[in-house]
Amino acid sequence: MPIGDFIMPIIDLTSKYDGNVAIRLAYARGNEKLISTANTDIGGKCLYGGIKFDVNENEKTVEKRSQQHYGQEMHNYTVIWHSDRIIYKLNGKTFGTITEKHMLAKLQEHKFFINLGITFGGTNYFVHQNIHKDTQNSENYFDFNDSTINLEVQVRPPVWKQQELIIESLKVYSTHALEE
Repeated sequence: MPIGDFIMPIIDLTSKYDGNVAIRLAYARGNEKLISTANTDIGGKCLYGGIKFDVNENEKTVEKRSQQHYGQEMHNYTVIWHSDRIIYKLNGKTFGTITEKHMLAKLQEHKFFINLGITFGGTNYFVHQNIHKDTQNSENYFDFNDSTINLEVQVRPPVWKQQELIIESLKVYSTHALEE
């Protein structure tokens, strides 16, 4: 995972028909520390996976917390998608399962492709009103999709320690219904 202020990796299965629909295989925000308004660290020490249907927060996530940023070392991320559940694993150990029937049924209407990349800033992954003002650091907050980019970013650029999304291998295969 990348390490740096407001860097966001994209490791998804994205709908061929609707780019807002995705199965998020794994992501950890690049920030070393990013505190939500609920006083929870949502930075790089928290790994997420989930299902996303639109940009209006219609999603279901699973998460796993760590003592160190997930970008500090390589990991094996696994997603096993069945019609009745999606299992998320980190280094072979399950850390979450999604079983919401209505969401899983909606996924069956789509065909998906693998989407890998990195994005910087933005309001989809760094919702300004959900980030505590002490870690928001408005000097580093910007949205490349927004015409009102904060000009202070030019004065003090974000700290980016590792801007790359390094992928050692990618495997996609079918499995049987009892696979855990």
